[in-house]
Amino acid sequence: MTLLLIMIATGWSITYGKIEDLDLLLPLGALVAILHIIIGVVGKIADDHASKVHDYDGWTGVILVIVRLVFFCVFVGFAINTYSKAQKKIQSFVLRILLIGTVYLLTVPVVVTISTVFVDFLWRHYVITLGNMILQSVTVMLFAFQFSAKSSSYNSVSLKNSIFL
Repeated sequence: MTLLLIMIATGWSITYGKIEDLDLLLPLGALVAILHIIIGVVGKIADDHASKVHDYDGWTGVILVIVRLVFFCVFVGFAINTYSKAQKKIQSFVLRILLIGTVYLLTVPVVVTISTVFVDFLWRHYVITLGNMILQSVTVMLFAFQFSAKSSSYNSVSLKNSIFL
């Protein structure tokens, strides 16, 4: 989902159709996936710490939150670049994707930060789990609507004017 967001933020399928740097994108996507897996496995190995109350507690959680923030910065940078070069019709779509993508990419950092600061440690796991599930489910449903409904703004600005995702 993150790679799809970044690709759309660069203008893929709305300002250009063919991916020129596929040799770069595929290894980058694989690297991101492998990095997440390695951090998750290492985090599970160090899972026995008595003071750890949720998955984002500890150094692996901090790394995952930082990685998510880096992806957010990359996404916003590409989206602003696409917005500045796009026609008015495409600009409104980019703003919608920017809003939905912001919620999706910042869900984990914001929920973890809020629960760490304001929630009692016994409830943190529940708040983080439910907060992430609810917010990310809503954004996935909004993306599904954007890419599948014939009346969506994506369908009106897509180069192919049809659903192909």
